[in-house]
Amino acid sequence: MLLPAAEGGIERRMATLMEVARLLNSSRVPEEVLRLTLEWATRVMDAEAGSVILLDKPSDELVIKVATGPKGQEAQGKRFRKGEGIAGWVAETGEPRIVPDVRRNERFFDGIDRTTGFRTHSILAVPLRVKDETIGVLEVLNKRDGRCFDDEDLRLFAAFADLAAVGIDNAGAYEEMRTENRRLRMRLDLERLILGPSPATREVTRQIERVARREVTVLLRGETGTGKELVARAIHDWSPRRDRPFVTVDCGAMSEGLWESELFGHKRGAFTGAVQDREGLFEAAHGGTIFLDEVGNTPLELQVRLLRVLQEGEIRRVGETHVRKVDVRLIAATNQDLERAVKEEDFREDLFFRLNVVPILLPPLRERVDDIPFLVNYFIEKYNQELVGRVEEVSSEAMQALLTYPWPGNIRELENVIKRIIVLVGEGSIRPEHLPPEVRQGAPAGPGEPPPIADNTLEGVERAQIARALREAKGNQSRAARLLGISREKLRYRMRKYGLGTGRGGA
Repeated sequence: MLLPAAEGGIERRMATLMEVARLLNSSRVPEEVLRLTLEWATRVMDAEAGSVILLDKPSDELVIKVATGPKGQEAQGKRFRKGEGIAGWVAETGEPRIVPDVRRNERFFDGIDRTTGFRTHSILAVPLRVKDETIGVLEVLNKRDGRCFDDEDLRLFAAFADLAAVGIDNAGAYEEMRTENRRLRMRLDLERLILGPSPATREVTRQIERVARREVTVLLRGETGTGKELVARAIHDWSPRRDRPFVTVDCGAMSEGLWESELFGHKRGAFTGAVQDREGLFEAAHGGTIFLDEVGNTPLELQVRLLRVLQEGEIRRVGETHVRKVDVRLIAATNQDLERAVKEEDFREDLFFRLNVVPILLPPLRERVDDIPFLVNYFIEKYNQELVGRVEEVSSEAMQALLTYPWPGNIRELENVIKRIIVLVGEGSIRPEHLPPEVRQGAPAGPGEPPPIADNTLEGVERAQIARALREAKGNQSRAARLLGISREKLRYRMRKYGLGTGRGGA
């Protein structure tokens, strides 16, 4: 929708801003709301530049979320304290402010001007308030015609800010709701993938619960495909940092020569192609968790920098001389023998000890065979929904092949096999002929070959799992159902089916 030009008297300017406010309150995308707010605020106020600054509650800092003007891109993401500068004062007091000449105002903080090169002469800043709570500041800088902002500008701008704040808050609340829904779905996925009937999986779960709420560095070890990133996400999601960023770094896929820039950021002009300042992944993870996947692939020269982050909580962007403090929790993962890499001087011993504070070993799938039917059912349900499939069950012969195959690719390989079958078969039962040849042939598992199962039919395997869960839950059906990842009603039906008792058990 095209809005009318904003030039003219206060009535026309107000009408334009009211129309913009209506658009803001109809959008649920925070980035779009912020962009529209600032775009039309600077246009109607005839300003050279402006910014929307929001309060980051966990850190109690102000963050420039979006900025316009010649150096607006460089200002975005800058942080400062409440009370610092004109905008900080407005945020702290909740009072609007006109500053005709910033050089004569003792509150003016020129740090952002110094980093961006923009020259601020005058400021009009008003609080963004929702229900008497200040959520940020809306400011515009420098009238284009050289005049100062006046009281009429202030009244108009403050009225618009009150309406814009509602739109910004609504969009943020909607995004928080979507994020929480994603988090709940992820937690459900994590619980269903990590929790399982096998003793090995149960032990991993207990370790996750113990370390999640404690600020310690964790080193996840295990073969490729054992779910190391899922475990890292679970640790973050169950920790006090759950509402802050979770940043994944694939150390095996980063471009040579760009390690430092990717992890620690760079200053404009630090090297060819560095056209603007850029924050690194450690800064992006500030307040949250950074996950270094396949940390054994980190080059030696960078390991020194990682050690400094762990020891001092400091990073330095490429091309800068001063350090920046970062608050991150580090979780690392590897499928390599780091002890051997230390002996061969391919990995620093001091860094290894810093990473290996709490090691968690994720067992390969061939050592947790009891989990395979559980995982198969989970993936069938998941991809039936995602791919509109109607696969209902797995034949006992197909399940036996799945149980005896050694799964060198672990959970990831099993997931891909089931996904492929849902796509190609679509409905009915999974039979041996639907399995990949290597799975159907049941390649021997070697030293890690799973123990024999007394009753190799699907029903026998399922009956044994239910009996084991009931024993571990000491007869409590609700707890046994949770261990198996099924509803209590479904558990009771299968107990009757397999003659495992009909008592009601614990609620």
